[in-house]
Amino acid sequence: MIAPADLTTGADVIAAVTAAAARQNIPLMRFIAPLSASPSRWIRDVSNAHHPREVTLARVRALLEGRAIPGRQKYQPSGQYVGRRINPDYARPGTPKVAFSPVDRDPCFKCGVRGDIGCSHRSPR
Repeated sequence: MIAPADLTTGADVIAAVTAAAARQNIPLMRFIAPLSASPSRWIRDVSNAHHPREVTLARVRALLEGRAIPGRQKYQPSGQYVGRRINPDYARPGTPKVAFSPVDRDPCFKCGVRGDIGCSHRSPR
């Protein structure tokens, strides 16, 4: 059994909540209903979390200890993150697909037409 103070990962939280629901002989979804409007989604999200937010941990600890559950808070970005990490292929900037080459814009010494427009005396570089 995991003590409420030892909750550190999402897997620990789910294990503690499941064990508490089994001890009290209450279905898991009904036991965690005060924590979320969508209990199955809450289980999925928390089980994927490597570092659950402190607000989530405080609400679970209150549920496990039988205290009043603190109110929900709006999500604000913090130093903590939930589970998934970005794919490194998406994180690095892309490289240009076409290599650029300089264009010769000087006029031809014979006809006066630029090479990029169509001078017949020399081809564009």
